[in-house]
Amino acid sequence: MPCTGNAFKETGTTLKPIAVLTAILVVTLCLVARFMTGGWLIFPGMLVYPVIGITHIWCHAKTIPRFGRIERARMKLMAVSHMCLVIAFLLQWDVGDGPSWLTVTALLGKGPGWPNSDAPSWWPGSGDRPLLGVTINLLLYVPAVVSWVLLVQRRQRRLTQPTK
Repeated sequence: MPCTGNAFKETGTTLKPIAVLTAILVVTLCLVARFMTGGWLIFPGMLVYPVIGITHIWCHAKTIPRFGRIERARMKLMAVSHMCLVIAFLLQWDVGDGPSWLTVTALLGKGPGWPNSDAPSWWPGSGDRPLLGVTINLLLYVPAVVSWVLLVQRRQRRLTQPTK
């Protein structure tokens, strides 16, 4: 087959599987990090984390055109979305039978509940207000949710634009 300007479209090559696999990899790494350092809050998280992961993958899968190029702005938004999700998972606060910790402090320290893995003293929930810590855990996902909305809106705009 000769290589023409539309060769990318003609051969059926698509970037969609790569983008979906990237989203799956990001979600998997986030879940592994969270479950490796899980305390008591992992149990209610078992209801929330699958919804977050599936939504992240779905939004990324829906925003990618089946064929052709992905514009730079969309690629940047997808990267920001991945970073927001990773940061939200790394900053999850949890508690066990000992002191509280963040996912990132447990990963960088000896593990959950060890003295060098404590959540910072200024972190909400690390004192005597655990409900505030749980609320912050959920609010950490707001930037990721905003990025998902923007990704889906970009897709809707692309679908409703008249073709030239």
